[in-house]
Amino acid sequence: MSLILQSKLKNKTVALVGNAQSLFDNDSGEQIDRHEIVCRINKGPDVCGCKSHGRRTDVLFFSMPEWATKNDDVLEHATMIHTGHRHNPNFMTDEERRSFNPVLRTDYFFPREDFDLLKKQIGYTRHKSWPSTGATSLHLCLQSSPKKLTLYG
Repeated sequence: MSLILQSKLKNKTVALVGNAQSLFDNDSGEQIDRHEIVCRINKGPDVCGCKSHGRRTDVLFFSMPEWATKNDDVLEHATMIHTGHRHNPNFMTDEERRSFNPVLRTDYFFPREDFDLLKKQIGYTRHKSWPSTGATSLHLCLQSSPKKLTLYG
């Protein structure tokens, strides 16, 4: 469990915001921003639009560092959580880990044990069903005991 996330999310109202096409058809932005904590999956609100997705980002979940760099303003103040298996030291050999230099400030890397657990739960069959950034983000949010977790897009 991420103590970083638990300290931020525990007993708080949390919005977990994805990038589904259906969210663009709604004006949920103000409702999203009213949550005590706003968590986003991959790209920030500048890519999607404030009216539908809101403005705030307190936690950014990302699977690929290059996908998380769209909004430099977000990078300065958001808690950055790497949920993928690529570029994640928890999935590297000791030799790879010694030379690892993250391209992006990262506050927490998703643990391999949790990744393996999610693979089993979704019926992993080779590379066809890796746990998505959404699945890993939801897993971490639920582990952090929010008062209320609302999913958007």
